[in-house]
Amino acid sequence: MNILWYFVPVASFINFQCIYLHYVTELLNPERLPLSFLQLYSLLTIIIIMIYLGFLKNYDMSANILSKL
Repeated sequence: MNILWYFVPVASFINFQCIYLHYVTELLNPERLPLSFLQLYSLLTIIIIMIYLGFLKNYDMSANILSKL
């Protein structure tokens, strides 16, 4: 099996955990982390999920997208 079948769900889960930790630290100390970190992790999570759904729907198209990155 392709390693991305294991990597993508784990990476998206880690990104969601980073978003959750960011919210917790924002509640405890609003000046600890800038908002750009949250936006960056959200964007990475969306991209990873879109690539993963592309693998589920059309393997060849997502492989072409990944090869161009």
